[in-house]
Amino acid sequence: MCDPQRLKQLEDENHQLKQTNKDLKDKLEFMKMHPVLVAGLKGETLVCDLVGGELTSFAASYDIKTDKCKIEVKYSNLGVPVKGSVTRRWSWGKPLGWKDKGKDYDFLILVGEKDDRFPEQYPESNKFVWFLIPRLDVEKLMFKGGTIGGIIQITTNFNSISNQKSKMLLKYLKKEEDILALIENAQPE
Repeated sequence: MCDPQRLKQLEDENHQLKQTNKDLKDKLEFMKMHPVLVAGLKGETLVCDLVGGELTSFAASYDIKTDKCKIEVKYSNLGVPVKGSVTRRWSWGKPLGWKDKGKDYDFLILVGEKDDRFPEQYPESNKFVWFLIPRLDVEKLMFKGGTIGGIIQITTNFNSISNQKSKMLLKYLKKEEDILALIENAQPE
């Protein structure tokens, strides 16, 4: 025979699990509809874990606070600039904020998903490419955006770079394991 108290516990547990399942499905649907937001969170989490910083609230003027500085993070998957092309590139939008206003940070860290076709040109690290840029140097690396703000972009094949801004960006390419030391020892401007 079934214990009524145990039956009630199981019904309550079942109801709770159904609610949890619904909440998770709703979150998954949200993430599917907002892949740029998810990529941004991925980049922020990677950098936060790497430098031992603290994430700021949504829409703050920077993403991560450490003991020494404020960091803005941008993440890019491998993009295809022209459909059907073999060329891949990283694009990091609005490094200075909406219409190039509203960001207040000491360093910009650009994270890009590695293009496995060119492993010899990237510093040895895990599956990401890292650029560490002092705030004062960000604007000179940007392409002007027409409506929402500027963008920094570079092709994943460094041997084919012809644009001066993209060539300058290579100066800021770093090994993942060096990011923490550079942040800890750098003097914000």
